[in-house]
Amino acid sequence: MRYEIYQIKNCKSCNYVFRSWKTARKDFKFSDYIKVYYGFCKDGNIHNTLEDLFEIFNLKRPLNFKGHSLSVSDIICMDSKTYFYCNSFGWVDITKYVRNYYVDAMDKVISKSKDSQES
Repeated sequence: MRYEIYQIKNCKSCNYVFRSWKTARKDFKFSDYIKVYYGFCKDGNIHNTLEDLFEIFNLKRPLNFKGHSLSVSDIICMDSKTYFYCNSFGWVDITKYVRNYYVDAMDKVISKSKDSQES
């Protein structure tokens, strides 16, 4: 199973960095994030896999990992379809919030395309 780790690009300008999902949800923008790593792990129980990845990226980080230790507000994407927010305790499935970001972005592209065709 492929996984990707996303971390906030600019921690100084983001008001929800290292905050719980309850706090972050109202200001969350997936565009605040950048993919900092990807890898592959065994298929299995998703929550066990997330906890295993949390341990690896805090205690045994790969040498080519350039991000900070996995922490609250970081995101792990599993198989390019399910997104999990690292919460104060455990993980929150935020897939619908990330999908909404992509839908909004596509709507803007379509709208710009229509505007330029009408000009």
